Amino acid sequence: MQLDADLVGKVIGGKYRIERVVGQGGCGVVVRAVHRGLGHPFAIKLLKPMLATRDDIARRFVREAQALAKLTSEHTVRAFDVGVEPGLGPFFVMEWLEGMTVAQALATGPIAVHTAVDYALQICAALAEAHRVGLIHRDIKPSNLFIARRIDGRPLLKVMDFGVAKWTGAGGAMTAPSVILGSPGYLAPEQARDARSVDARADIWSVGAVLYEMVSGQRLYSIAPAEDLGAQRLIGAAVPLPSWIPARLRATIERCLARDPAARYPHVTELAAELAAFGSPSASDIAVEINRIARAPSAPHRGRVDLAPTLDLVRARPSAPPPVARWRRRVAPLAALAAAAVAVVAVIVAVAVDRDDHRRGLATEVSPPLPAPLPPLVTPLPPPAATPPLVAPIDVVAPPPPPPPAPPRSRTRPPRRDESAPPSPRPAAPPPGVPGDVDGDGIPDVR
Repeated sequence: MQLDADLVGKVIGGKYRIERVVGQGGCGVVVRAVHRGLGHPFAIKLLKPMLATRDDIARRFVREAQALAKLTSEHTVRAFDVGVEPGLGPFFVMEWLEGMTVAQALATGPIAVHTAVDYALQICAALAEAHRVGLIHRDIKPSNLFIARRIDGRPLLKVMDFGVAKWTGAGGAMTAPSVILGSPGYLAPEQARDARSVDARADIWSVGAVLYEMVSGQRLYSIAPAEDLGAQRLIGAAVPLPSWIPARLRATIERCLARDPAARYPHVTELAAELAAFGSPSASDIAVEINRIARAPSAPHRGRVDLAPTLDLVRARPSAPPPVARWRRRVAPLAALAAAAVAVVAVIVAVAVDRDDHRRGLATEVSPPLPAPLPPLVTPLPPPAATPPLVAPIDVVAPPPPPPPAPPRSRTRPPRRDESAPPSPRPAAPPPGVPGDVDGDGIPDVR
């Protein structure tokens, strides 16, 4: 199958590696995947990509995952994760079960009465919790019932596929009026007419149809003729119950299959009490458990309001960008830091300029005009006429100008005498006896 080749080996959610495809239906595909870190197997349900764009199917897909996560009964398959994988579409992760469906078990013939009754009681245990929180399954059939094993080897039946479930209460319906949901041959007559108006008694009808098939080995209704229209065509033609079925058990099944919902069991607790007599020795314990589950108070955090479908969980995210070169990965942080620094400097400059402009605005701000002066109360006198001076002005002699400043003394040092040259001879002093004799010739020199 091409689908197997496309999915096997892919990793979902970064941690679930797909090993193989185990089944598919009209809306989804179920695969087996192994957690890469824990090595634990899980069952993953994928919504087909061509249906992910439809809001009604996408909401139902999310609601199924949310419902399975809220239901805690061991007879209901558990969900642990939900998300969307680019290229594959929405998905949610469930527990992986080893075993077979009731449909696969019926392929070899009818099931023993006490075993079939035990299976029916376990279906009622799962529905007791679902009905208590306002959830109607609307698709109870052999292929949605899985037979697993407990640790001690006893069979453990789990209800699967809440894809067309209905939440009761105001605002809880997602089904348009006059829409038919469910599987032909296992849906109640009122569900074949309008799936939106059904209540818990529609599930009780489906339990009766499954129980009839388990104990008889044949389906309750045969294929309807092509000319039949409406609900009768979906339900089919009724097949009488085999005569070898115990009369009391037959009466119980017939009450489940009453066409009038008012004639059926009003709740799974009444049905379980009737079936316990035909089951194994542990059947009575299951009936007590069902009664306890049905009468337990609802937790404040559970219910339809908490399960509002969120399309963000199933809308495909944009595919990952192409890989960036190594040098770009190294330069990108530096470029980001540089851009941040430039932005900080720009902010500082802008603040400074704004502050300066603000100061200038305060300095140049025009004060409000003063009010006009009031006219004087008394008329002022004219100024006196100018009179000539009594004394003639005296000429003032200007003082002499100050002497010019002395030229600055030159600070040039005279050349130093060469100490290495011999000193010049001093003139000989005239002899003391001849005054005025300068040259020493004994004759006074005249100047």
